Amino acid sequence: MRTKQKDELEFLPAALEIQETPPLPMSRYILWVIMLFFVIAVTWASIGEIDIVGVAQGKIIPSGKVKIIQPLETGLVRNIFVKEGERVEKGQALIELDTTLAGAEHTQVKEQQLALRLDKARLLSVLDYIHGADKADHFIDIHEANDAQIFLQRERINQQINEYTARSEALNDEKRQRQADSRAIDNRIQQLDATIPLITELTKALEDLLKKDLVARTQWLEREQERIEQVKERDVQKNNLVSVNASIANISQRLAAT
Repeated sequence: MRTKQKDELEFLPAALEIQETPPLPMSRYILWVIMLFFVIAVTWASIGEIDIVGVAQGKIIPSGKVKIIQPLETGLVRNIFVKEGERVEKGQALIELDTTLAGAEHTQVKEQQLALRLDKARLLSVLDYIHGADKADHFIDIHEANDAQIFLQRERINQQINEYTARSEALNDEKRQRQADSRAIDNRIQQLDATIPLITELTKALEDLLKKDLVARTQWLEREQERIEQVKERDVQKNNLVSVNASIANISQRLAAT
């Protein structure tokens, strides 16, 4: 019956054949599947979330302090006592380092320490001489130093003391000379202070006589010139006295600093 109906449909016009031919069940299933996928896609697009991942080059900057991991001491590995993957115990020796470099550094540090102790003892001895204190032997506790090293330090002590003595004597000589200059300048200022009023009075008297034509003008000019020269000399001597006293104060400071 179905075959007959199918044969009859084949002889119908194309439009009627399409209308009268029932749809295939498989096409309906495909349509429902497509509709189901469409509904699922719309639902997922409405409520789903997408993580957007961006790839770019950059640099990590830590917010806290960064500590560089490095060994306390570096050295050459002389021997390795374990193999890769071998179980080890706490305190077990794993490697042996070459101690040649470390030993040399240790010796160098000890030599530097000894040199500093010798320098300290030498400077303390010089300070004892400068301050007039009792001359204590500051080298007595330095047992690591040999006789040649201590002898060299004592020679340097004598050299520094001689240099200090020569420098102090030179400054004292210069100070005494400046003090003598100061006294001489002060005496000259006092002398000018005493003579300027007298010559001023004499010049005034000659001026009065000159007005009366009782003395020659040249005589008054000579006294006036002498008065002006003494006044200027007194000003110069006062400036010299200030300069010399400043020099004496400077020398005193240098002596106190030595």
